[in-house]
Amino acid sequence: MEAPDPSDAMLAMEETGVLGAVLPGANASELPSLVSVEQGAGLAPDPLQRLMAMLPRRARDVTSVTAHLRLSNAEASRLAEWADPALTHVLDVQPDALRRLFYHFGPRAVLDRALIEAAQVSGA
Repeated sequence: MEAPDPSDAMLAMEETGVLGAVLPGANASELPSLVSVEQGAGLAPDPLQRLMAMLPRRARDVTSVTAHLRLSNAEASRLAEWADPALTHVLDVQPDALRRLFYHFGPRAVLDRALIEAAQVSGA
């Protein structure tokens, strides 16, 4: 996931059923858009964020993936914060609401959510 663009490999894994066997419920269709957003913004590849882009935003899926991949506590916390249903859309919120999101969820979770939302919008 740290490769400059793992999209083709992940899409091939999905097409052959390997991705579903390794990460049940994962979908690689939004990964190319996230890579494009990263590259356009000059951001370094973030493997965990790329994983987020392939997962459903549900607590049970995050818990399952965390255990299955043996993620660190910090990585598990980051996934859980991103999947929190209270962290709604962040791209179109007013500045006061955005400040509250930063305060309540922290900058990392809000940034993760914003980049993945930007990828969803650009890939639509």
